[in-house]
Amino acid sequence: MFTMTRPQAVTFTLPSYKDDSVRITASDSVRITMTDSVRITARDSVRITARDSVRITMADSVRITASDSVRITCADSVRITALDDSVRITAQQDSVRITAREDSVRITMDDSVRITAHDDSVRITAQDSVRITMDDSVRITAHDDSVRITMDDSVRITAHDDSVRITAQDSVRITMDDSVRITAHDDSVRITAQDSVRITAQDSVRITMDDSVRITAHDDSVRITAQQDSVRITAREDSVRITMDDSVRITALDDSVRITARQNDFSLAA
Repeated sequence: MFTMTRPQAVTFTLPSYKDDSVRITASDSVRITMTDSVRITARDSVRITARDSVRITMADSVRITASDSVRITCADSVRITALDDSVRITAQQDSVRITAREDSVRITMDDSVRITAHDDSVRITAQDSVRITMDDSVRITAHDDSVRITMDDSVRITAHDDSVRITAQDSVRITMDDSVRITAHDDSVRITAQDSVRITAQDSVRITMDDSVRITAHDDSVRITAQQDSVRITAREDSVRITMDDSVRITALDDSVRITARQNDFSLAA
């Protein structure tokens, strides 16, 4: 046993031999305690290996600094927990990468999760799927660049308790090769834009609601245009109502205009 009565520094110096090393071995545990600081310095590498667990506890702070890279490898899991303060992972010159090959990567916080990049962009890439789940809200904000969500198969944005809001100062573009589905169970679906709302599809555009469909324009008019195919407005259970304060115009260039009512009578009132 080595006991120090005064808080001094302990230095182990070895000759510059490649095959030489320092080993501290104990059957139970190894404890290195200093009132001031503990420094472990090596020119090549520092390895801390334990069969059960490795614990590094400091009253003030823990700093791991490397000129090249820092690697933390575990066979089971890696846990970084901060009780009073937050956990910060910062890279000034290089990027921060969190990679899991066999298992998944989970980031769980009781309050909030913030991913911030000043100079470069933030990329979340997965071969199968990316899931972001929060009990309160999820906010994706970009100041200088735009926010792009791109998937080869499908994009699903679901909110159980709160509504889903997609807000942009300039424009919002949702582009999919296959299909775009916007579904709300309890609340309504609202698409709001200060300038204009454009819904464009190569094949067809379908808007289906169990209750009603309302298309309202405050400053400009409402235009429904089909170049190649016809425009069909169909209601099964309820009636079709077209109401305008000024006038209603129904114009067909190539084809005729057909107004058919099966269950209810057809009437025009001016």
